[in-house]
Amino acid sequence: MKLNKGLYGKGNNFPNHTKSHGLLYFNVIFFTFVIVLVFVFGLLINNNISNINAAETEADVLPPTISEVKVDQISATSSIVTWKTNEVSDSLINYGLDKSYGILREPRADKTEHSLLMEDLLPASTYYFRITSSDTSGNQGISSDFYFVTPVDEEKNEKTGEKESEDKGLAEKVIDKGEGGLSEEGVADLLQIIEKVPSEEALEKSKRK
Repeated sequence: MKLNKGLYGKGNNFPNHTKSHGLLYFNVIFFTFVIVLVFVFGLLINNNISNINAAETEADVLPPTISEVKVDQISATSSIVTWKTNEVSDSLINYGLDKSYGILREPRADKTEHSLLMEDLLPASTYYFRITSSDTSGNQGISSDFYFVTPVDEEKNEKTGEKESEDKGLAEKVIDKGEGGLSEEGVADLLQIIEKVPSEEALEKSKRK
């Protein structure tokens, strides 16, 4: 009995066709899986970004909280005010001799520990101040009102006292040395006192300044 060689012989490519079809199906399934995987990852990443943005937006609604306000190094003409905030923010102080405040500001919103030097203050004066700190989104935290008192300028008082004492001493010398009139020494001392009295022209210039 002869076998039909045409069924499985050299002329029949059936096994090769089966192999090709199996590889094609595998490639289709693999690429479909990759596309689905990329799509799922894209959705997850997009969802995470949306959640992060939503969280940042929600957290950014609140203004900085101001705490630990302190006034240090108070002198007759200056002082340093320090405070802390719970997030990075800028530094601003409204201050003045009454509650009609002026402004002192450090505009960089990059710190949580703040310090501003208040200069050119008046001695023996009460200064009121209030703190404002704004975050990078413009939310403002405002403190309650504070105040401090600058001390007397001792150095200036000492110089004033020395001058008054010197003038008084000269006057006493003039009076003591004059018997029935001024002596020559008394006249000389009196001229020293007169020289120290500012002229009308000097007084006018002082008023203009």
